[in-house]
Amino acid sequence: MTMIKDRKQGEVVELISDYRIVAGDDNTIVASRGSGKVDVKHVKEVLESAGYSHARRAIKQKNGEVEVTLLLDQDAWKQSVPDIFLSLRDLWENYRFRSDAPEAFIVPDDLREEAEKFMEAFCTYLKVKRLLEKVSDHTTETGSALLFHNKKDSIRKDEISLNVDYETLKDLDVSPEKDKAVDSLLQCVSLEEDAHSHERENVLKNVIVEELEKQSFTQFFPLLYHSSRSLLDRYKEQYKVYVDRFSVNKILNDISEKNLEYSSKVNEFVSSGQAKAFTIPGAIIAVGALVRTGINPLSLFVIVFGLYMIKELVMSANQIYRESFDHLSKQVSYTFDRFHELDDSTEVHKHANDSKREVSERIRKAKERLDHIDCFSKVMVWVGVAFLLITLIMSWVA
Repeated sequence: MTMIKDRKQGEVVELISDYRIVAGDDNTIVASRGSGKVDVKHVKEVLESAGYSHARRAIKQKNGEVEVTLLLDQDAWKQSVPDIFLSLRDLWENYRFRSDAPEAFIVPDDLREEAEKFMEAFCTYLKVKRLLEKVSDHTTETGSALLFHNKKDSIRKDEISLNVDYETLKDLDVSPEKDKAVDSLLQCVSLEEDAHSHERENVLKNVIVEELEKQSFTQFFPLLYHSSRSLLDRYKEQYKVYVDRFSVNKILNDISEKNLEYSSKVNEFVSSGQAKAFTIPGAIIAVGALVRTGINPLSLFVIVFGLYMIKELVMSANQIYRESFDHLSKQVSYTFDRFHELDDSTEVHKHANDSKREVSERIRKAKERLDHIDCFSKVMVWVGVAFLLITLIMSWVA
């Protein structure tokens, strides 16, 4: 229950809530109470402030009691008629298209017990209606919910009327267990916005659509209400499947990202090592150029020393890369092995092992390339020295 529709009209309801209430003639209601408990002046002021046109004639004292007769026609009230009803059907007709229930209302005393039961059913109907509105894709002005869902490779639209008739509510037996299930379902799709909000609504929508398709019905409310317990169980089951699938997909995505990250690091190290390897052919070309200008023992020593320094620098840099590769290899093993602990699914284990194997193979090949570069740098020195000695000897002989 929510709010009294108007404060002044609410004061009228509150005023006579402790009175004996009976239905009168010609759409009137009579509220009576012992005169010793009634402030007649206050009653008159409340009725006038609420806009009741017959406030002066409404109050009568009879047999030691004060009787307040209220005409429930709209013409008798300058504002809206208070929530006072001669029958439960009148109450229903007044609130059937609203999204809230009256916080307080008056009915004749002989209907109070029945009214309490009816309002329980009405509030339950509002919760089920709100649930269907929450998961629907659109609600129409005519009071229908539109649900779009996949059906055999096509999009199907179901239009469900959100209205219910008086007799259905009047005959409904409210069950605490079913009410609790409805509250739980409503809570599932009323949580704060998060990454799963839309999916929770979709899962529940699919569960509801499946239930509606299983049975023929004329009104959605009794079907969904009586099926609320099974709806909740199936929602939990299907949502768990979604969450598990979401978790697996997220882990697989994380594995792919780590694969890309480590592969990029390997490529970065390889590119840097290859850049330093370019000094080797450059050194050979430089030796050839120096030889053309003439050679002597001193220049031979300087050239050999330069080639040796280039070799040491290249091999030293490559050793640093090897140490980096060794560290990276440990990181790769730790990272991809950790994914095994996050999920037990075969798909995750396979993807983690494949990614670990792929990155480890990249590291192995990169280290082989460094070995080749070291070998070339050593060969460069010996070839350079041999070339210079041969050139020097030939110059002496000549």
